[in-house]
Amino acid sequence: MTAADQKLFFYIDEPSGELIGLDVEIAYGITNMLGVRAVFNRDTTSFDGVVLNVANKKSMSR
Repeated sequence: MTAADQKLFFYIDEPSGELIGLDVEIAYGITNMLGVRAVFNRDTTSFDGVVLNVANKKSMSR
C-alpha cells in the first residue's frame, strides 16, 4: 500500500487510528483463511513502488 490514504480502499480511521478499508478487509480475509498474519507496508509513495516492494520481498512497516 502507498503511504497516502486511498479512501475506501485503505486509510487510517481518525477515531481509532486503525488501518481500514476494502483492501484491508480483503487482505485480512485471505490471511485468516491461510492462517497467517497480515502485514501492511506503507513506506512507498507510488503504486510502482508497491510492485517493487513485492518483487524485492520487502515487508514489515505498519
